[in-house]
Order: sequence, then structure tokens, then C-alpha cells
Amino acid sequence: MRATLRERCLDEALKIMAESGVTSLSLREVARRLDVSHQAPYKHFQSRDHLLAEAIGRIYEELGRAIESGPPKARPDEELGEIGKAYLRFAAEQPLHYRLLFEFPITELAAFEGIEAKAAVAFDRVLEVVSRLTEVEDEAFNRECALFAWSCVHGLASLCANKILPAVGFFGPDSQDSGMTAALEMVCGSIRARALRFHGAS
Repeated sequence: MRATLRERCLDEALKIMAESGVTSLSLREVARRLDVSHQAPYKHFQSRDHLLAEAIGRIYEELGRAIESGPPKARPDEELGEIGKAYLRFAAEQPLHYRLLFEFPITELAAFEGIEAKAAVAFDRVLEVVSRLTEVEDEAFNRECALFAWSCVHGLASLCANKILPAVGFFGPDSQDSGMTAALEMVCGSIRARALRFHGAS
């Protein structure tokens, strides 16, 4: 089925940003590349920022689906590890989309309905699994642990994207997979150790 003009505009917006950066995006440029009148995109998007917000929101939805795609695991540490691997796969398989997520500050899109909720889906999934891993009934504590897990996996994704791993001794896919698996296990171990200290102090 042929994509609607709205969907074609979103597709083209993502292409433009991936090729030339966020500053190159405009409704006029989208119209030019789609060979439609320069007013046509305005039927679906009030402004360039509305188009930008929906395009970035679509990528957040893709990331959320990627993280949700794996089967649930009985053990939360295993599930957190699978979420980490799904995040790394998304970054590797969709490098341009992944880069765009962090190229434009989400705070500048907060006024657009639904964008923050889309951005929070992946983090909320991590938070839910981390809460089961720690068995701590303290949301602030679990949110800190989830942020730590996200930061570590985001760092791994960035190292992979910039081809740094061979420079630090991880040559070939087997070595890199082993290194990343070990890193994810250490993330889970660190969170579990912090949870034990919390339980011991309470």
C-alpha cells in the first residue's frame, strides 16, 4: 500500500537529518525532495518543529519496540542483559536513527504532545526490570540504578559506533560480543551489590 503524504514527509525528514543534520530540515526542503507543492506538508504539520517532533518521536517508538521485542526472562538480571543487547543491536543496525535521538535536545520538544512519553518508554522498561533486580521499594534508588545501567549501555553503543573497540584490544565480532556480554554482566552485578548494601542499611 502506498504511503500517505504524512508518512512520506516523516521518512524524508529523517533522511534529511541523517544526511545533513537537524539544521537542514525544513518543510520546504521536504516538499522539494518529494516533488510536491511547498504548501503540501503544511496540511499535516503546522511547522517545521511539529515535523521534527513527530520524526524524533517515531525513532523513540522504534527504540521502545526494539527493547520490548525480546521474550521475558524469569531472572531480572538476564532480562536486563537482553534489554542491553537489544539497545546495542538497535544502535548498530539503525546508526543514523540512533544518532538523531541524541543530536536534538528532548527538552526543546517537550511542548509537543506525547514526545516525552515516547522518549520515556525505553527508560521505563529498564526501570521496571531494575526494580525487580534490586527488590528495593524506593523509586529514587531504582531510578538511579536504571540511569547507571542506561549510561553504561549508551557508552558501549557509542564506543561501537566510533569503532573504538579494536583500538583497545577487542578484535573481531566474537571478542567484541564477549566483551560487551561481560560488561553487561558487570552492570547487573554492580546494581545487585548496591541493592544488597541498601537492604543491609535499612
